[in-house]
Amino acid sequence: MYYEEIFRELSHRRIKYLVAGGVALVLHGVLRLTADLDLLLDMETANLIKFVEVMQALDYKPKLPVAINDFLDSQTRQKWVLEKNLSAFSFVNTNGYQIVNVLLNTPLDFSPSAKHKKTFTAKGINIPIVSAADLIQMKRFAGRPQDLADIAALEQIINRL
Repeated sequence: MYYEEIFRELSHRRIKYLVAGGVALVLHGVLRLTADLDLLLDMETANLIKFVEVMQALDYKPKLPVAINDFLDSQTRQKWVLEKNLSAFSFVNTNGYQIVNVLLNTPLDFSPSAKHKKTFTAKGINIPIVSAADLIQMKRFAGRPQDLADIAALEQIINRL
C-alpha cells in the first residue's frame, strides 16, 4: 500500500483525520490514478502538533519555503488561504515523490464529516475516509474539470448500489 507508513503512524498516534481527494475516490470504488494523499484534519492544535511530529518522523517537509511550525498557527493558515489562495498545505517526502496535502479551504468541517465517515481496512490499519456525499460536496466546491469527472464517476457507483 503506497501510503501505508503514513496511515499506520496516523492511526498509532490517534490523529483525527479523514482521507479525501483521489485516494478517497479510489477507496469508494472509482477507478482513477492519483499520486498524492489529501487529508482533512481536525484542526485542533494538539492534533496538528501530533500530525506535524509524524510528518517530521517520516521525513516530510513543507513544499513551501516556510518553517514547518508555521503550519500550526491558525492565523498564518488563514492568511495563506486569503492572500495566497492556498487550498492545501503540502508536505513532500525527502525522497521527492510522496506528497501529503492537508486541505485548508474546504466546504467541510472535520467533526460533522467524521460522524458519517466510512472506514476502509488494509493491512490491519483502519483508514477513515470522507463519505461519498461529503466527497461530492468537496469536488463541487473545487469545480475543476477533473473534479466534475470525479463526481460523475462517483455518482455512477452510488447509483449502482
